[in-house]
Amino acid sequence: MIKNILFKWATRLFLPHLARHMEQEGTFDLDKCAEDYIHIEDCGSDKTIFCFSGMAVLFAGMPQFEFRRILKRHHKDFNLVFFRDTRRMGYYVAPDGSGNGLAFYENKVREVSRRLGSIYNVAVGASGGGTMAMYIGARLGFDHVVAFSPALNPGLYTSHASLLHSLFDVKSLVSQPRAYIESILVTVAGGYIVRKIRRKAGPFPTVEGVYRSISGKPPRVSVFYGGHCWIDGRQAGLVSDMPDVRLIPLDTGHHNCPAYLKKRRELGTTIAREIREALDAAGTPGGQPAP
Repeated sequence: MIKNILFKWATRLFLPHLARHMEQEGTFDLDKCAEDYIHIEDCGSDKTIFCFSGMAVLFAGMPQFEFRRILKRHHKDFNLVFFRDTRRMGYYVAPDGSGNGLAFYENKVREVSRRLGSIYNVAVGASGGGTMAMYIGARLGFDHVVAFSPALNPGLYTSHASLLHSLFDVKSLVSQPRAYIESILVTVAGGYIVRKIRRKAGPFPTVEGVYRSISGKPPRVSVFYGGHCWIDGRQAGLVSDMPDVRLIPLDTGHHNCPAYLKKRRELGTTIAREIREALDAAGTPGGQPAP
């Protein structure tokens, strides 16, 4: 109860746009669950984009089928599959409340990909959704992953050092006060969610560890993150030495990189460029289906 009240107050005061969006959905409740977790748009292509929600979860907002409008506009030759984390536990908990979420979503993605006849697969996600996009990309041998501010090691959110760093980030407080508040909310909410996951699902693998254990060819990965958001930078740095991972810092202190790009009217073109470049590198120029 107290956590929900604090989140309501903080988001309304410092992130009013997000608060309005959450109120329109009728939820500020950290424990309320969404009902439907998957939406599929089959356009008959052999290329598919799997998108994982995540941005609003850290602020107690209901998970959304994010990027749907943008992906429909820029990627008409792709099948589109949207997942959302109905339990708000980073996909570590399945929609039915069981603690085998990772296996559940992995099997569901594999099943949908086979049903669609997809031979070229892309995973997209932001925040917790970015984490899941990278996990699925590694586990299922995807061709490309586009992740915004993924939590490659969620345990960073639970440390007292992380909270103290967020609280005493004076440079951010002076230069970008809204980003400063957002960083604190991300750290507090992230730690709360990680502790819930551990109680429900037990120990869980980090995405960093999953990538380092890949025996075959890893997917091409594009990681966007706030260049002035210290905790996002720490997370991205965990995979900075991996040759197939490209880090793209953005000129913002905000964790919500998609909102930053959207405000600059660059979100759709940024995702489209990343996917087009990956297709070209894979030998399918112009976004045409592979032979």
